[in-house]
Amino acid sequence: MNLHDYDKLSQGRAQGRKEGIALGMAQGRQEGILMTARGLIEIGLSLEQITKVTGLSLEQVTALKEKK
Repeated sequence: MNLHDYDKLSQGRAQGRKEGIALGMAQGRQEGILMTARGLIEIGLSLEQITKVTGLSLEQVTALKEKK
């Protein structure tokens, strides 16, 4: 492996790490939103209120409520 190949490999790994971190953060945010919605369902907020607070669609909130 020459220096050019090593540099390309290092750049690819760095890009992969960056993309992996971004994906993990996005998944974590989404899971947090879902947990919040479940909690709001538990305390009895209306589906419309939950959609406003979380940004989830009415269909998503309804599906969460039905899974209960």
